[in-house]
Amino acid sequence: MEVIRLSVRNLIEFVMRSGDIDTSYISQNRAILGIKAHQKLQKEYIGDYTSEYILRNESIIDDMLFVVEGRADGLIKEGDHIIIDEIKSTTRKLENLEDDNLLHWAQVKSYAYFYAHNENLEKIDAQLSYYNIEDGQTKRFRKSFTKNELKDFYEDLLYSYLDFSKKLIEWRNERNQSIMRLDFPFSNYRKGQREMAVAVYNSILKSETLFVEAPTGIGKTMSSLYPSIKAIGENLIDKIFYLTARSTTKAACSGAVDMLITNGLNIKSVTFTAKEKSCINEEVKCNPKDCKYAKGHFDRVNDAILDILDNEMLIDFECIEKYSLKHRICPFEFQLDLGIYSDIVICDYNYAFDPRVYLRRFFDNPSDDFLFLVDEAHNLIDRGRNMFSQELRAVDLINILEQFTGKYLNIRKAASNLLSKMELYRPLMGDRGEYLLIEAPEEIYAGIKSLTSKLDRYLSDEKEAKGYEIVLNTYFELLSYMRIADLYDLGFRTIFTLDDSDQIVIKLLCIDTSSLFKEALERARSCIYFSATLTPMDFYMRLLGGDENSFRYHLNSPFDEDNLFIAAIANISTRYNDRKASVSHINNAIREFISQRKGNYLVFFPSYAYMEMVYKEFSNDNPYLDIIAQDRGMSEKQRDEFLAEFNYDEGKIGFVVLGGVFSEGIDLVGDRLIGSIVVSVGLPGLSFERNTIRDYFNQNMGKGFEYSYMYPGMNKILQAAGRVIRTEKDRGAVLLIDDRFTEKQYRKLMPKHWKNIVNYYDIDILKERLNEFWRDDRDKIF
Repeated sequence: MEVIRLSVRNLIEFVMRSGDIDTSYISQNRAILGIKAHQKLQKEYIGDYTSEYILRNESIIDDMLFVVEGRADGLIKEGDHIIIDEIKSTTRKLENLEDDNLLHWAQVKSYAYFYAHNENLEKIDAQLSYYNIEDGQTKRFRKSFTKNELKDFYEDLLYSYLDFSKKLIEWRNERNQSIMRLDFPFSNYRKGQREMAVAVYNSILKSETLFVEAPTGIGKTMSSLYPSIKAIGENLIDKIFYLTARSTTKAACSGAVDMLITNGLNIKSVTFTAKEKSCINEEVKCNPKDCKYAKGHFDRVNDAILDILDNEMLIDFECIEKYSLKHRICPFEFQLDLGIYSDIVICDYNYAFDPRVYLRRFFDNPSDDFLFLVDEAHNLIDRGRNMFSQELRAVDLINILEQFTGKYLNIRKAASNLLSKMELYRPLMGDRGEYLLIEAPEEIYAGIKSLTSKLDRYLSDEKEAKGYEIVLNTYFELLSYMRIADLYDLGFRTIFTLDDSDQIVIKLLCIDTSSLFKEALERARSCIYFSATLTPMDFYMRLLGGDENSFRYHLNSPFDEDNLFIAAIANISTRYNDRKASVSHINNAIREFISQRKGNYLVFFPSYAYMEMVYKEFSNDNPYLDIIAQDRGMSEKQRDEFLAEFNYDEGKIGFVVLGGVFSEGIDLVGDRLIGSIVVSVGLPGLSFERNTIRDYFNQNMGKGFEYSYMYPGMNKILQAAGRVIRTEKDRGAVLLIDDRFTEKQYRKLMPKHWKNIVNYYDIDILKERLNEFWRDDRDKIF
């Protein structure tokens, strides 16, 4: 018998939704305030109340088995009487609220039927509890139903979903048959590629977390995708989330899927694009008044879903935009719906990990088994800290004060009160303008809660007011602060600093991300972290939620080590206090290094200021060289134009910043790049925040400098150096400039294929060795 698995939410939304998109403040606010409303009512209920009650039903309709799951907010027992409770938060005055929300009733009636059916009850009550987040009042609607009444209602929902279900089964059968026939898309596995694919498959089979360090050239994308798709065909998993931070990596994954489709795979893959980039309206305003695609979106979106799934397999933004225009719907919301029915979702890390925006439609009440494939996983620690941290800026509150007079004096008062509470910390910040707290300041949280409750009415009633967007954006920041404050644990610190205008900034800083990533990993059956640079592995495993049950896998480089010349200049210090004195020595090293072979080179610096200092002198001393430098705040178009300068044998010298857009995620194969020069050991800049991270890990692990400075810095070095050799035919040279590269603690972090690295104290000897390396290319000298 064919089986359809889905959540109560997805069933009801597909069958019953209609009308407009209106992402007003309340719908975005509901994630936080709704949770608090649930918790409040669940705790306050007098009697036998079980919260978050999981329910499941299996029903056969037209020879198909529907397995539908969900989580009711509450199960109430009053003697022998059973009530299923659903809680909804609102800002509407409860005296004006009627029991006419069909979607809300459909949800609670479905849960009531599940319970009545499972417990063989002939009668049961369904209750909707509405909680006003402004005044704390509650209004409840309760109805009694027989089991047969609820059965008829629920089966009507399934019949309405039936035709689409048959389509899903048809697509699924075609997919599974194609997966069975699918061979690896290349005639031979690269060195290490089969081993990685086997490790990925075994981790899925055992529901484990795997960390893989696979150097460039292994073919990480295909090595992770191919066994994962095979696992879908064997019903081990239902959906793959391919998670990455860069558009280039998303494109690489999409290209790999396209190759498999060309080889006979029948699969649905969708790539998510950020709202700002995917919007086809004149500006991002998601309401029916300002956007014609938002108006009536839900009346038309199901037809669009059927249309695109009937005709497309590889669904990227261009494809989504095409069908969005055809059906006059919002492309951002459209792509999220398509994720439900796709086998592969290619998207940013935040869709799976960010506690403020992760995809609750998938992960809060999952009916499927998911796989996380986390590409470029070395980026996720810093990204995680950003996702799990939040700032409160006094300047934003001052901007709010400027918006309100007259009838909203209560908002001014609440904002002023919050500012006053922040100012109480100024004397503690001293001359350095810094202060550290172990705990989150409770009085700040209380002040934010008071202010947001007063902003609710304004945001509901004054959408045309001048300065509305300023207030709305600040409101969202306040809500984010509250959300992160609710996650605050021993791995957090609160830091107080001053901005450029001498106003206080409070930051809830997540230092130890391990527990929050561990919690996020519960959303998937298995997670595969992979990158070319996960050294030292213990560092990444600890902070990304790994434990004693996680597995690690190191692969060697598939390339001939003799194709890479790597050297370190051992007598130049690039420490901050030595930088001015180092400029002429660095310029000399760069000039001599590139003089042995004409071609394209990248020179990496730890900061813009250092880069600009060296660039100014180097370009003045070498006017015959074609030198370009990365600008601060480059647009995506400007970045593409910068890379386009690196044609074959052009002799282009690019000055860029370590850890930026040109130090990873780019492929300049062959002679498009023949060398990299890396200046410094890449340590993050000294700061109060970095030192707070250092002190935390010193106290807890005795590795404060390593965790806060050395390991993140060395990863930047490895990524920058890894730009040179991209294929088995590439030859290239890497020069590391900093005396610390000779130290044992840094040598231990270097990959095995750097075993030929040599320290040089004499630039002339370095030139001789480099001359020998480029001997077959002597016709290409400047």
